Amino acid sequence: MSTGATWSELFEKSRVSTETLSNFLDKLERLYIIEKVEKNYVISDPVHKRAALRL
Repeated sequence: MSTGATWSELFEKSRVSTETLSNFLDKLERLYIIEKVEKNYVISDPVHKRAALRL
């Protein structure tokens, strides 16, 4: 997600239910950790983004 991912890409990789993924993404958006840009979810916080790129 550090470079952006669509909902369906995240769903394929996560192996969780659609409800779980939707709830998780909603919570991350409300915490301003991610944001939806067009069709992609991206990490909005630069510190979190750098950390994700190192994983």
